[in-house]
Amino acid sequence: MNNVDKTKKFIMDHKKIIIGVVIAVIVVVAGTTFYLKNKKLDVTADVVPTFEGYSGHGTATFNEKSLEKKVQQFVLEKEGVSKEIAEGLVNEKESVSLSVMSKPELSAKVEKAIDKFKTVEMKFDKTSGLKNGDSVTFEIHAGKDVAVKDSKKKFTVKGLKKEKEYSIDDVLKKSPIEFEGFNGSGEIKDFDKDVYTEIEGDGSLKNDDSISLQLNKEYISKQESKGEFLKGNKDKKLKVTGLKDFSTVSNLKELSQQVDNYAKDENKNYNAEGLGMSWTYDIQRVSSYIEESSETPYSDSNDSKKESEFKKHSFKFVSIYKVTKHEKTHDTNKDSTSFEVYGYNSIPYVNDKLKLDSLQDYKYSTYSSYDSEEEAVAKIKNDDSGLVKVDIK
Repeated sequence: MNNVDKTKKFIMDHKKIIIGVVIAVIVVVAGTTFYLKNKKLDVTADVVPTFEGYSGHGTATFNEKSLEKKVQQFVLEKEGVSKEIAEGLVNEKESVSLSVMSKPELSAKVEKAIDKFKTVEMKFDKTSGLKNGDSVTFEIHAGKDVAVKDSKKKFTVKGLKKEKEYSIDDVLKKSPIEFEGFNGSGEIKDFDKDVYTEIEGDGSLKNDDSISLQLNKEYISKQESKGEFLKGNKDKKLKVTGLKDFSTVSNLKELSQQVDNYAKDENKNYNAEGLGMSWTYDIQRVSSYIEESSETPYSDSNDSKKESEFKKHSFKFVSIYKVTKHEKTHDTNKDSTSFEVYGYNSIPYVNDKLKLDSLQDYKYSTYSSYDSEEEAVAKIKNDDSGLVKVDIK
């Protein structure tokens, strides 16, 4: 029996076994082919998380670019694009892109792969406000017909630097807010605008006022870059204290006497006996008002201080007078009463004293008469709302 006959006899004797083996091989090959054809990409093993910043305020990112390239490569190959061309497209090689554009069938496959890739979404469930020990979850989702596995993977946050906390009260200790000037026109003394925002009411403050203080956004950001984070509110109410009373101005009485003289000069007695007529005046100061003025006073060449230094500390002072006029003629005696306003603008205040020389050019009057003190007060308050009543002792 030759070899051929021996082979035939072996096959016939083991026919069932051989058929079973062949079927098994076919099933394995078919199963492998089906698996490879329907295999989905799982990228969770390739995720590399990065945690940065300070604990409690940390951020999380991952190697998104490299994962995107991996998914793009896989999706392109699934659409029948060769590995070499897929790599060239993923790495943005111009020669490969031009080659694909010149081949309509290949170009169509690439377009289909691009559309599928657009449905893929990768993200962390939380990316900010993290502290050491927190857990973040990586998630990837894809469209229904995309061979990318929807999956999740958890990571523990670690490696964040230790944070420091501060409050607005801590800032106030380093950069205190102080008040200066006079009650009713007080202001904040040279506050740090790199730390605090503009403060409303500055320049017209009075004792017991409440002001709103707020930390500057840029300051808060700057501190965060140093690892210092604001705890609590960024604003605070402060009570105004320590402003001087206008009545403490040492030579205010002397100023009021100058204004008295000014009022008398404007209401001089008159006597014309030959004409049979005369009038006299009784002048009584009933109230006085003062405010710090923003007007620049005169420049004194003998004073070493610059004119700009006077601008912040100059005053307006006015008094209201009850003026009674006694008028006599041959036939009648008549009395009339009116209220008039006299004073000075731009009075320099230097070394806690008013400079009272050479005020002639800064006279102030409404040049009107009023029926009552209240009417006169309403007029001057309408012109200068910052005027404060002051008692002259």
